[in-house]
Amino acid sequence: MQHDAITPTDRPAQADATAQAAAIAAQFRYYTDNRLLDFRYTLTNHSAEPLAVFDRGSLGRTLDAVGPTGKVARPSISIDNGDVTLSFETTVGDGARLLALELAPKGRVQVEAWEPLPGSETIKRVRVCVPVAPMRAGRFEGGIDTRDGLVRIATDAPNLNLVCSAWVNIAEGASDWTD
Repeated sequence: MQHDAITPTDRPAQADATAQAAAIAAQFRYYTDNRLLDFRYTLTNHSAEPLAVFDRGSLGRTLDAVGPTGKVARPSISIDNGDVTLSFETTVGDGARLLALELAPKGRVQVEAWEPLPGSETIKRVRVCVPVAPMRAGRFEGGIDTRDGLVRIATDAPNLNLVCSAWVNIAEGASDWTD
């Protein structure tokens, strides 16, 4: 996909954040002409137990998540005074069938996606937030192999921890990924 990028710099827009069992590192590219935000995050499981990563949506809403690509759901987008939060925070309601990627102990998953940003407000900072929970026996069923790993269905509403990257000043070096 071709876009008119902002002027490249020698510093990529990136951030790292660590929670108890998981760490998230994020990078962003923002195209001002069409308000398109490319993002990449890497989530690492630091625990000795499997981790459920709830970025795949819910059954019935995001059926492509259980297909061979294992796509993530579309995040909600919140813009507050130029600060953008991309959040995969789930809505747990009656009969919710949340999908979670099973992330092995010490494992990592890398996700790349893009979102058009609504409105016309100038974007200053960006972060991404992903809910996680321990992968407890008896709380998940099924499993479909995807390129990222096994996607499972939560049988009840788990206690989720929201892992967010640090804020990234999108105006400073938001043009190139670093590997």
